[in-house]
Amino acid sequence: MTLDPMSNSNDVPSAEELVTPKEAARLLKDRNLKTIYRLILKGRLPAWKIVGRLYVRRDDVLAFIEPVEPKLQPAAQPETVSKQQKKEIEKWRAEVRKRSRLYPGPTPTT
Repeated sequence: MTLDPMSNSNDVPSAEELVTPKEAARLLKDRNLKTIYRLILKGRLPAWKIVGRLYVRRDDVLAFIEPVEPKLQPAAQPETVSKQQKKEIEKWRAEVRKRSRLYPGPTPTT
């Protein structure tokens, strides 16, 4: 069931399911209310305004702290470097070494 945030619909969760943004911040162990309000404004956390007060579902808040399985990326295949590329890389390295000798930079002070 998808609930429309901040709607005037009659499909409002029961009082036991709802928490205030302040309680939601405590559930997330995040004392910064701005985070909760930001999630509400971005639509990532559905909210309802009931008698002038804002509420969110406890289950929606707890969904943010459930562990998520990491998506593993396939191992990258090593790139093959052509002879021309190797020559260019070596030229670049030689240029860097030459410049570092010309401009040694500041000497460390103790």
